[in-house]
Amino acid sequence: MGNASAPHRGARRHHLGPAGGPARRAALSNPALDKFLATVGGWADIGVMLRWPASSAPVDAVAPARADAHRLLPELFPA
Repeated sequence: MGNASAPHRGARRHHLGPAGGPARRAALSNPALDKFLATVGGWADIGVMLRWPASSAPVDAVAPARADAHRLLPELFPA
């Protein structure tokens, strides 16, 4: 199973993990990450913006994360 999950770990590391993905570098709160992931996955039309004083995820990080999610996890995005 180690090889099968390797691409998933790479995507998580790139966008969220300690390697310094955009979400980690922005030091986002859990609500900001929730909104970011919901927007990336298209599961809710809520955008990424949070009310002040909380920091929001960068809007320009959504498209690259969405492309990677579709490429690495196609089973989550039926055609």
